[in-house]
Order: sequence, then structure tokens, then C-alpha cells
Amino acid sequence: MTEVHCNVCASPLGDPVYESARSLTSLCDVFPEATRVRVCEKCGHLQTDEIDDAEGYYDEDYTILVNSEVEDQGYEVLDGKPCYRTAHQVATLLGKLDISRGARLLDYGCAKSSTVRALIQERTDIKPCLYDVSDRYVPFWEKFLKPGSWATYELPGEWAGSFDIVTSFFSLEHMTRPMQSMQQIFDLLAPGGVVYGIVPNVFTNIADFLVIDHVNHFTRGSLEYLLCSAGLTVHEIDDTAHRGAFVFVAGKPKSGTVEKNVDVAVIAEDLARIGEIAAFWRTAADRVHVF
Repeated sequence: MTEVHCNVCASPLGDPVYESARSLTSLCDVFPEATRVRVCEKCGHLQTDEIDDAEGYYDEDYTILVNSEVEDQGYEVLDGKPCYRTAHQVATLLGKLDISRGARLLDYGCAKSSTVRALIQERTDIKPCLYDVSDRYVPFWEKFLKPGSWATYELPGEWAGSFDIVTSFFSLEHMTRPMQSMQQIFDLLAPGGVVYGIVPNVFTNIADFLVIDHVNHFTRGSLEYLLCSAGLTVHEIDDTAHRGAFVFVAGKPKSGTVEKNVDVAVIAEDLARIGEIAAFWRTAADRVHVF
């Protein structure tokens, strides 16, 4: 059997802590491959074995919120009125970042990019660009951006070092090579620029543990390890601003390098909590049968 390595720190991973012959995707589709979840003892990362032909899956099969321009996901109900995920993400971003006038922004792994579309309605001075590994979303992009403002599959060389902000909304969990992607983001940022992202938090949304196309289930420790290893300075990892998720902000230093530290105590705590979640899901079917 081929040895599996951690997507964050490249350490070899052991046997799965959870395995299931039946699998579900993040779009709630049944998937014909086994789910195998492993844990990294070094950085605390939780990782699901990647599906066969992941690139083809995201290019041709993965379609999120493509039924209409305005299709969205509910986030919460306040005073009897629904609040949708896009609006919440825009409000959270604007609350955390002091975006300079005329800032150049790239939405990396953007899919339909409804968040950036809503953002530039509030901040018309922002200069957005989009990137994804599929061209199926181009018809949505054409309706609010000019040609030349987006790229698919390959990143244009002239984009290097040109962005003040790179955003990533619920995309890193899908990436089979997140370290490579974060290094690309580092190269895309201008000195002093920031990356702003959101990823699921498996500790507050334990169903994420079972999602086969979420190859990465970041812990606080593994997310910090990823960002620092890419050369970024971690400004914030917030587990309360978005329900069931980590919101992170990290910056590209104007000079010098970032020291990578591993907080052993944090990782030990993460590993203990992962063990509890794995045990919960391993026995879930038995508890249902008993009931």
C-alpha cells in the first residue's frame, strides 16, 4: 500500500482513525469510494484520503450553487429574518480588514465568487480578480467583471506580487496540495499584503469529519503550521466569527522571514479531541441500530 503523507507538514500518516465504505460529498451526494480519515501526530492535521482523479472531479463534477446567480445558503435567522452566508461573509471580512481604497483583491479557488460580487457592491473602489480550477463558473463572472480579470487552471505570471488581499472562502479544505496553494498565494501577494480565509472547523462542525471531498480538516495547530510554513505571519485565527469555521488572517512580511513554531500543547489538545470525534463516528451506526 502506498504511504500517505500529511498535506501540511509532509509527515507519514498511520492507519485511518475512521473508515467507511459509504461516502458523502460536501454537496450531500453519495460517492462510490471509501472514506479513510487519518491524523498527523506532528502538526495535528486531520486528513481524508483524496478521491481518485480529484482534478477531474472539481473540473467537471463539483457544482456548488450554480442553479442561479442569487442561489445562496442560509446562515441564521435574526428577528425572524433569514441571513445568508454571502452577506455574513462580506460583513465579517469588512469587520476584520481595513481595506485601503483601490485595493487589488484576488479570490482564490472562488467558484461562483458570490462573496466578492457582493463585496464590490459595497466597496466599488476595490479592484477584484478571480481564480479557479474550472471554467464552469465563467458565465457568472462575466456578469460583474471584465475579461482579463479572471483565470482558470493556470495563474498568469503578471499577477505575481500584485495583490493587496487574497481571499479563500471554504476552498482550502478541498485542495489536495494546500501547502503548494498557500505558497502560490504568498507569491501573489505584494509585500505587506494579507490572505483572508475561512475553512471548516471540525471541532464545532463534527459532520465535516465524514465529508470525503474535504481532504483537509484543519485544526488550529495545523492551520497555523500551514500559514507559517508558507512564509506568512499569522495575525488571527478566529473560531467564533463564523459558525462551524475558522476565520484566519495572515500577512506577507515586507522583509525578513517568519519563524515556524509548533505549539506542542495545542497539538496535543487537538489530537485528544480528534480521538473523541473519531470514536463517536465509529460507533454511530451501532447506536442507531440499538435505537
